[in-house]
Amino acid sequence: MGDSTDPWDWTVEQVVHRFCKSRDLWEEGMPRAKLPESEQFEQNLIANDIDGPALLLDMDKETLKSEFDIKSIGQRSAIMWAVNKLRSISLKYQS
Repeated sequence: MGDSTDPWDWTVEQVVHRFCKSRDLWEEGMPRAKLPESEQFEQNLIANDIDGPALLLDMDKETLKSEFDIKSIGQRSAIMWAVNKLRSISLKYQS
C-alpha cells in the first residue's frame, strides 16, 4: 500500500495504514516503541485529514498532545521519530 511512493504523496488511508495497521516504520529503529491505542489514533488521523503533506509539514509533539490528546511523552516521541524518518526519505518534502 504505497510503500514505494514518497510519503508526501500518501493519502489519509495510507497514513492510517502505516501508523495504525503496520509496525514496519518502527521495526528497525524503535522495535519496542509504545504506541497509542490504534483505533483512537486512526480516528484522529482521519478526523484531522492527515495525509502525507499534513503529516510531514504539520505534525509535531504539541499537535499530538493538544489535537490528538496523546499524553504520553514516550508515545509522542515514538510517533515523531517515525515522522522524522519519513521526512528524511521524502524527496518532495525536502525540496
